Amino acid sequence: MRYKTRDKTVEVGGSTRYGETIGPVSFKTGSYSTTDPDEIAFLDELATSKDNPIGFDPKEAKEE
Repeated sequence: MRYKTRDKTVEVGGSTRYGETIGPVSFKTGSYSTTDPDEIAFLDELATSKDNPIGFDPKEAKEE
């Protein structure tokens, strides 16, 4: 899955429901790709939140 942001200083992190650390995930190139299910779940939640720092890559949506 691929995510994008306009702010290349964005760096996010969190944890899984088991307390395992996710990140830090850096968007220094303006995008980030991952196949890790835990990262996808975390980043999907951020991308769909109202005050999100990131979004889904529009190209990714077209590929599915």
